[in-house]
Amino acid sequence: MSRARILPAPLSGMQEAKRPTGAIVATIIVVAASYGSLMIAGITYSSITGSMEMPWWMSIVAFGGIAVLIGLWVRFKEGRRFRSLGFEEPRRAPRQILWGIAGGLLLATLAMLTLVLLGQGSIRWNADALTPADWLMALVWIAVYAVQSSSEEIAVRGFAAQAYARRFGIVAAIALQAVLFAALHAGNDGFGVLPIVNMLLLSVALGLWVLKNGSLWAACAFHSTWNWALSRLFGTTMSGHESSHGIFVVTPSADGPAPITGGTFGIEGSLITAVLLAAMIAVLAGPAIRRVSAARAATAPARTLDAVR
Repeated sequence: MSRARILPAPLSGMQEAKRPTGAIVATIIVVAASYGSLMIAGITYSSITGSMEMPWWMSIVAFGGIAVLIGLWVRFKEGRRFRSLGFEEPRRAPRQILWGIAGGLLLATLAMLTLVLLGQGSIRWNADALTPADWLMALVWIAVYAVQSSSEEIAVRGFAAQAYARRFGIVAAIALQAVLFAALHAGNDGFGVLPIVNMLLLSVALGLWVLKNGSLWAACAFHSTWNWALSRLFGTTMSGHESSHGIFVVTPSADGPAPITGGTFGIEGSLITAVLLAAMIAVLAGPAIRRVSAARAATAPARTLDAVR
């Protein structure tokens, strides 16, 4: 009988399951939950109101549904706890969440400032033009992005990555979850080669951060903060979605080169972001590798004893 792979948390989560999900089925579940939740929310809202255009608050329902569907599958099909997806040791959550928030703000700020300093964009203070309702919405969208981004992290770098790691190992899991994450964004406006590259780089960076910390807390916080900062702090296009209600408004040069400005996809389709994400990977790779090595070293004595017996 083959031995289970030595996996650090949270990639080891699937090993807790009574009825584990395979890699292919996990991919299907994530895609079905992602698109199914959005479709169910849209159809439900349309049938009640007669409108095909969902209001902002339905985003919480639509994206939150992804986490709910994954959670139901994990609990009732696999027979394991929801927290095994990457939320063990909640006492460590506050510190990791703060690091994630700081990282998201730092990277978004560096990306915007670099764009402006290269002469490929302008930035202006927009707070004076914001109404009290705009300020309230800026705060509300923190919650919206927290639900949206965390649901994606749970589905991809939690559930799917655990299934991939159990079947193929850690390196393959990092690569496959990156491909899945990029594929889920393929329908966004302006999606192309550089956006794909950056989605892959972001996924690798966050995958390494998850490995380093042993949880999803920081990844959820980073992802949420990055999205909020681009759309509500800097009022710029985020993943093909335009925004003009930021505390600042960053406007890329209309005639600037798309590889720098990001084109219609926004700064996430820029070489600027690629360089920043590559630097992030370089910073996180060492600690992540050391943690994997430590997990294997800690398990080795027990395996040696089993072999002797």
